[in-house]
Amino acid sequence: MLNASAFDSYEGDVEERDLFEYKLYEIPRLTHLNNNETKQIEFLVLKSVPVTIYFVCGKTNWNVGDSRFGASLNKPYINNDYKSEELQSSVYIEFNAIETDKTEVDLPAGEIRVYQEDVDGAALLIGENKIKHTPKGEKVTVYLGKAFDIVGERTQTHFRLIGETVLQESFEIKLRNRKESETVEVRVPERLFRWSNWEILNANMDYTQKDASTIEFLAIISPNGEVVITYTVQYSW
Repeated sequence: MLNASAFDSYEGDVEERDLFEYKLYEIPRLTHLNNNETKQIEFLVLKSVPVTIYFVCGKTNWNVGDSRFGASLNKPYINNDYKSEELQSSVYIEFNAIETDKTEVDLPAGEIRVYQEDVDGAALLIGENKIKHTPKGEKVTVYLGKAFDIVGERTQTHFRLIGETVLQESFEIKLRNRKESETVEVRVPERLFRWSNWEILNANMDYTQKDASTIEFLAIISPNGEVVITYTVQYSW
């Protein structure tokens, strides 16, 4: 985030040129670099970039006992008493590598810092991470940290072995948004770990298949609201 005085003194964007599979950046102004000094140089100044803020709430510890080859197919996944487990919530921002009216911009690999303006106008650091080199038009996703106002619980509600080659189990995922005035987007990944042949028999919410063994639900939760996701999966081998 730049203040008004920084915009007033800005002298133009850094020019980007291609050289084989490399990028060269030409600075349109004089800069001084002392011996052993590290200096940051502004490449581009934009007053606004569309950004999506979302949360991910899911199970993170998929250990050996949970894997499709390590788990016993004829025993419930969460003990016999079907206890609930807390889910970890994280916050991310997402945006596209920038295209402006003057130039298309690749984002070089490096650290990215995210600031938010406080009530007194001060820019406060809310998170930082590293990004890889991102060509123009591609999506950039930045993990900012854990989220404490988004609470999730996951419970296995049904387990049934049908014959010797078919297994069914159901889950209930409760999500609560403890923010007072903010509606949030929460993505809930579920890994279908027991076997490679699976089918979702029913679900109370649409989902997206992310890869061969992962689906993801998308929940929009109002302030102080709660959403419950339920689904049943069937494995065959």
